[in-house]
Amino acid sequence: SHGAEGLGWYVYQNTDWQGNSLSINQAGGHHFLNSNVSVLPYDYTHYNFGLFNVDSTKRSSNVTGQNKWDYVSKMNKTILNWKPTLDKITWTSGYSVHSETATHEFIYDIKSIKRDPYHEYIEDSPCTFCDAPNERYWEMGFFEPDFDYPTVSSTDKSKYFLMVNRRCVPDTPTSGQGDFRSLRIKFDSTQLSGFTNWKITELDTNNVITTFNKNTASFINMGEFKPGEGKLYKLAPVMQEGGTLVADESVSGSFDCKGLVNNGGKNITLIPGTTINFANSDARIVMNGGNFKSGINTGDNTAPVNLQGKEDTLWKGLVFQDCPSVEMYKTYFKNISPYEMDSTYAIDLVNCLYSKIDGCSFQTDSSLNSGGIRANFTSNNEYPVEAYILNSTFQMEDGNIPALSFISSGGITVPLIIDGNTFTSDEGNSANAIFLCNVSGGAIKNNTITDYKTGVFMLSSAMDFFNNVIDGSSDNSVGIKGASQSNLSLGTSGNYYTAGLNTVSSEGSTGKCVYVYKSSFDLHKGENIFDLKNYNSNDSYHLSGTFPYYLPNTTLSAVQNCFRISGVNNSEIQNVKWVNGNFINFDFLDYSCEVGYESEKLIVDLGNDNKDTIYYKSGGSGGSISNLQSTTEISSAESLIDSININTRKRNYNRVISDCQDYLSNHLNDSSNTGDQSSGIISKLFLASSRLDVAGNKITALKTLLENLILNNPQNESLIKSAFYYIQKCKVKLEDYESAMTGFQQIMDQNPYTYESLTASWDYSASYLLLLNQSGSGGGISNYKLQISNDELIDDEAKIDDNNQSKIQNSNSQILYDDPREKYDKNVFTKDDRKILKSNIFNSFETSRDKEIEVLKTLEKKVSEGNANESEKKELETKKVLKEIAKPKKPVNISEHISNVSGDINKITDAGKGSLENKNASIVPEVYYLSQNYPNPFNPTTKISFDLPVDAKVKLIIFDMLGREVKSMVNSQLSTGRYEYQFEGSNFSSGIYFYRMEAVDNSGKKFVQTKRMVLVK
Repeated sequence: SHGAEGLGWYVYQNTDWQGNSLSINQAGGHHFLNSNVSVLPYDYTHYNFGLFNVDSTKRSSNVTGQNKWDYVSKMNKTILNWKPTLDKITWTSGYSVHSETATHEFIYDIKSIKRDPYHEYIEDSPCTFCDAPNERYWEMGFFEPDFDYPTVSSTDKSKYFLMVNRRCVPDTPTSGQGDFRSLRIKFDSTQLSGFTNWKITELDTNNVITTFNKNTASFINMGEFKPGEGKLYKLAPVMQEGGTLVADESVSGSFDCKGLVNNGGKNITLIPGTTINFANSDARIVMNGGNFKSGINTGDNTAPVNLQGKEDTLWKGLVFQDCPSVEMYKTYFKNISPYEMDSTYAIDLVNCLYSKIDGCSFQTDSSLNSGGIRANFTSNNEYPVEAYILNSTFQMEDGNIPALSFISSGGITVPLIIDGNTFTSDEGNSANAIFLCNVSGGAIKNNTITDYKTGVFMLSSAMDFFNNVIDGSSDNSVGIKGASQSNLSLGTSGNYYTAGLNTVSSEGSTGKCVYVYKSSFDLHKGENIFDLKNYNSNDSYHLSGTFPYYLPNTTLSAVQNCFRISGVNNSEIQNVKWVNGNFINFDFLDYSCEVGYESEKLIVDLGNDNKDTIYYKSGGSGGSISNLQSTTEISSAESLIDSININTRKRNYNRVISDCQDYLSNHLNDSSNTGDQSSGIISKLFLASSRLDVAGNKITALKTLLENLILNNPQNESLIKSAFYYIQKCKVKLEDYESAMTGFQQIMDQNPYTYESLTASWDYSASYLLLLNQSGSGGGISNYKLQISNDELIDDEAKIDDNNQSKIQNSNSQILYDDPREKYDKNVFTKDDRKILKSNIFNSFETSRDKEIEVLKTLEKKVSEGNANESEKKELETKKVLKEIAKPKKPVNISEHISNVSGDINKITDAGKGSLENKNASIVPEVYYLSQNYPNPFNPTTKISFDLPVDAKVKLIIFDMLGREVKSMVNSQLSTGRYEYQFEGSNFSSGIYFYRMEAVDNSGKKFVQTKRMVLVK
């Protein structure tokens, strides 16, 4: 191949004949290693121009002072460097520029620039130092991929060319005027079809010369050429080779992608019919900013875009971060890798404002833990986030990660629409089809979910479920699961089918069609069908779980639904309780097992050619279109809830705000068919306020409203917890990040073993990232939670009167002192109001924590005595895993945060698969963590616990208000694990104390954290 296996250098003698006209050519051509021969009859003087001198030493200096031996050695190395390329290309054409011009193949023109007197290359206009066209002594050689070579792809778009400087006069020590040239090339864009961004690589060094936009008219600097020097180049699309784009890219056809493509903030468009074969695990597309579009529409006549591994090679999917728009139509994904940390999903959406995935396909290989779409939102953008997952197919195999994961954290929530999708799991082993966190005001409708262990799992979300078919796997499946004060709407809103008409089936001894944990569902007139296949009477239910509140003497409506056992109509089998453990009284009669909805429909234009269709019954009672569009006062709680639901879907956010405020202010305790919907209403109010907020006006008003709810409803534990949580999210929206982090940590500390603590931990991390960004790499972040500072010790509104240390006053101090930066509207709240407000929060937390610990103890006793059923075993294991993972983490970037969240989801999903004993043995702390003491306030004892992720020298010291050490609890080397110590305060006076943990690992890294506690006597 072009002499690539080696060159046979001629080592020969030449002679200058004395007194004879014989030419040098007549005497040349002898392959002699030295000149000591006499083959010619003439007298001559030797001029050895070979690689050796007369004495057989290396020729280190020729007549012009050049080191010929080194030059030939370097040329050999260059040829060897070229060899892998020369093996795989074939020559197509060659030209001499001085006689045949420079316009050939894909080269439009060249500039040959000589040095000025100062040995610099000046490219002025006109080019003073450029060679004249007929004096451009360059050779061009053109090559193309050898498609017969085994490893050359038939879709290879590469082009190769050799440029040789034919001028050969070298620099000399005296002249310094050798034929050095700088080469500039202008490429012919018409010959570079299919791609806009091209990359030039010099194949001797494999250095990238440049990446350029083919549509620019500029000459590209190819570098300096020595006299006689040749350079071999590769010209290839960035989309094929990898690299960073310099211009918007639009591609078509079929090609291999062999490296990571970074969009450099530019737009990328994949035209219908495009196929990209990702050749290795490094090959992928990463977008930071810029718009992405794949396909045009989902019409039958449109060819799909195929994104897949080459010959089933695993690749890492697409990443989109901070993109204004991501649109995909009929885009099919295959061969996504299970690599953790930086992949596992075909699509990663991070803080993208608008995303629409329509008619796409996501297919994983057998036994690979990979998913379809993962979306994470943490930013505090002033523009609203819109997301649509439509008409797509998710075919997953065995894995813990959800097929579709959509998580909003910090100060954001998203009205997601999931419509017309199909989720299948061939082996019936995939854990979750859909996982949502902080997603409210949207809808899950017209989807088919088959053979997943959990069809839909929601945390801190409020969504409408309409016309879905959810058929669980045989392995004890759950159709729909809600936790962390989620609201599952499966009933109608007046005459509107905002939700309902779902068919949910489950199978297995612990199967459940709908399960809620401190969350609620609404089935009123939903016309849903719930089916328990292969029913087991021990622990299988149509409806199960706990609502987050308690409404004594209340009957909730669940009329007009259908319940079946193995396809046969039956009465409901339910195990749903209030949070206090009392069973909820539902009204299920009359049943309705004939599914069908009216043809009348309301089509809501959501913008960007997106529609939301809502069916309704014309006439009759309930919320008519005219009533719901009217601004007249709505008198009943039930009608208000209907109005909130429909106007949220219509995105009439002004009306949503007014109705939510009306409900929360005037109808909170009114009777309703669906019970207390306050948690879902607060989430929708937060969504609407965020969408209409200008300079914090709506969010500030919402925060004040929520604080008033806490102040005026001291006995409503569920309302207080929901309001407190969204107060922290309001703080994030108002960029009060440190105070929000304190609040989220309070939720973690006071709600152990719960999903509330898990969502709060994600919110904490998201807020920390925003704080990092605000302060510039963390330089401005206060450390007041990590040390005893003046801010902690001096707080006028947190002082305790030694002469009047009531339990309530000291109760307040836990919250007051945990956040000295808490801000309240002093025009609305007096100092006493603020103390009562904080007291209500603390009392609610304390009650909730006590109940949770009691539940844990009961479960532990049942398990230890062998009396627990499978659901109780799994519940205990889940609680312990939640306690382990729900910690305040401080990620250094968004990637680490996403990795942490995905890891948490994996652990929660994995809970219950193995034996409880083995799981407990495997739980090892991942981060340092100092827990809030419990109880707090206390008298006379309290427990302090902490986690060590590594072996460390640990000190645990108690300080008084003046910062004086009063007791050393721990001062020793400890191994990795979780520790708990009891502090005895009998010999100490009432007041505020601080406990400080210092841990130094074997590498010298130190962890320090301080917390407050209150001793009451």
